[in-house]
Amino acid sequence: MRTCVHGNRISRKMVERLKEMEGESAIAEEIAEVDAMIEEAKKPRVVVVEEGERRMARVYGIPSNKFLRLIEFRDGTKGKVRCKPGKYYVGDEMRVKDAGNGMWEIV
Repeated sequence: MRTCVHGNRISRKMVERLKEMEGESAIAEEIAEVDAMIEEAKKPRVVVVEEGERRMARVYGIPSNKFLRLIEFRDGTKGKVRCKPGKYYVGDEMRVKDAGNGMWEIV
């Protein structure tokens, strides 16, 4: 880069370049802030299910075993529930409680 200071003054081109660099640093700070927000959103969320807690679930599948229903909770976790055949269909919502090993009971 050529000499930018002459007679205790900064050249006009250098002033423009400094302003441009200042704008680039502001954009870099904004990008870093957005990246931090994205990383925060990507962190896995831990859902603590207390013993005996009742939750709402939606039936998303019916396997070949007519006594089972595949259920999904609002937070995206999935499980299975035993019920009477022909009782619940895909899209139905039910209140369930944990029975252990991925199985749930209808409340």
